[in-house]
Amino acid sequence: MLKIIYFALFKLALLLSSVSHAAEEEIISYDKCVLKIETNLMTGAQGNCTARRYKSKGTRNLYLVRHNNEFVVFSHYLQAGPGLFFTGSGHEKKVTERAKVWNYIKDNFISIEKHNPRTTRLSNDMKVILYEINLAKEKGCLAFVQGFGAGASDFSNGAGSGNSKELGAIVCPLVASSDSQSVLEVLQSVQVNGTFR
Repeated sequence: MLKIIYFALFKLALLLSSVSHAAEEEIISYDKCVLKIETNLMTGAQGNCTARRYKSKGTRNLYLVRHNNEFVVFSHYLQAGPGLFFTGSGHEKKVTERAKVWNYIKDNFISIEKHNPRTTRLSNDMKVILYEINLAKEKGCLAFVQGFGAGASDFSNGAGSGNSKELGAIVCPLVASSDSQSVLEVLQSVQVNGTFR
């Protein structure tokens, strides 16, 4: 019964995410989604991607909620339109802002704090700054938001800031027996594999 409730909540969180509208939206099956969570700890996981394309800005956003009996992962991959950049990645304020895009997290948010150790590397060797998020039921979630790709400074003689792409994830344990190392391993497995058009 608990599994059914969690599944319903996360599906609802995905569908009702408080992301700005005026976008074309498409559900993409996990096997065709470029946002991946590849680890044995997510065996039997369910969940698809939602793509949002903002034609007026040329921005493309990809959101994924994936879960099994032990973990749930909320992840996003954003691509800015021409001349646009994402700023503030790695900062607590940005991680909190991105976390609360998911209605389930916004409604159950308790706290965010710096994690020890401060950084880790994803499976693609991207270095990210770690935060720990506690929700009303799920404790010890790990999160990051990291910019990458072309930098604004590349186009403004070093005067700009931000990046053309952003990757972020929140991994929460669903059972008390899940240890922090397992949560970290799931987080480290988040990756972009391919091109999102």
